[in-house]
Amino acid sequence: MTTSPPRSEGTVPPSSVSSTSKPSATLRTAGFFLAQFVRKFGAGICQDISARAPWYLSDWTDAWNYRVFPATTLIFLQSMLLVLNVPYLVLT
Repeated sequence: MTTSPPRSEGTVPPSSVSSTSKPSATLRTAGFFLAQFVRKFGAGICQDISARAPWYLSDWTDAWNYRVFPATTLIFLQSMLLVLNVPYLVLT
């Protein structure tokens, strides 16, 4: 059994160094894979939105029923009442 001599951590083995590899080709390849990833990632979001599109209008129109609008109005008015009364309570 033969063992290779120990290498320092900063050296690169000669078999992995290629004289034909160019940094620009590597960058173009990395850019290509990044573009593919973004395109695939964005495609899923677009598919989800297009699949859900028929129900978006009904989601907004259903929110204006007899329970949601009064509850929202009540919470808004209660918070405004607090905002208007705090300066009065602080000054007295």
